[in-house]
Amino acid sequence: MRNKSYLSISLLIVLPILSALWLFIYSPSPIPGLIVLLWTGAAGLYFYHLNRRHRAELEAVLTLQRASVSALVDLAQMRDHGVTGSHMHRLTYYADVLCADLDLSPELRDIIARTISLHDIGKVGVPDRILNKPGPLTADEWAMIKQHPLAGAMVLDSITEDLTITNPEALDYLNIAKEIALYHHEKWDGSGYPMGLKGEEIPLSARIAALCDVYDSLRSPRPYKRPFTHEEAVAIVKSGKGTHFDPELVQRFLRLADHFAAIWNEHGELVGNS
Repeated sequence: MRNKSYLSISLLIVLPILSALWLFIYSPSPIPGLIVLLWTGAAGLYFYHLNRRHRAELEAVLTLQRASVSALVDLAQMRDHGVTGSHMHRLTYYADVLCADLDLSPELRDIIARTISLHDIGKVGVPDRILNKPGPLTADEWAMIKQHPLAGAMVLDSITEDLTITNPEALDYLNIAKEIALYHHEKWDGSGYPMGLKGEEIPLSARIAALCDVYDSLRSPRPYKRPFTHEEAVAIVKSGKGTHFDPELVQRFLRLADHFAAIWNEHGELVGNS
């Protein structure tokens, strides 16, 4: 859409310039050429300022959207006593390491790293008594927890339901954020939730988020468990190869495990630095 807009503006400017040159060369009077050239200059200035204003308005909308989503993430963190801002930052670093190893485009790598922190925003709809329960969940409580990916996708949809967004960057950001929120609890063998997707039916962004989130959750203290060591966490992720996790991502994770450990050591919870 943006490329088509630029093409239209370019044609509106370039064609009159060519016409002016033709008139200068072949017309007995320079006046028609000057008129066309003046019109071209005026049109060029108009479209230049119009495009600048459009870009400024678009940036303002994107900033507002990201601020809204960030506020929701903060709200989810405040309600979930086992999750901190450091957890969200670490997920960003883990995802960036994996995406770089996958040789994804810089644009996709950046979007996945920036949106992975939105994975659990659906938990804003889970009652505190369940979210922070120190013991095992009942069947009904577990069923409620399993609704949070759907709730997260609905939250992201609600942010844009009254807007018509055509900018490719904004659409990619929101689509990948929704993929991660909705599918990060799916499993490679199809035993996950909420859709029971399997294998490559699960978007790559969500497969990356699943592995990064599980590793960090294992390392972190939670109301219902102790923090695991790096070696324990790596062994658990490895055991989920081909069942919970994408086998290729697990292979890459094992090769990059020292990077994950370094990120934890630099940004980890004090209680869990073991």
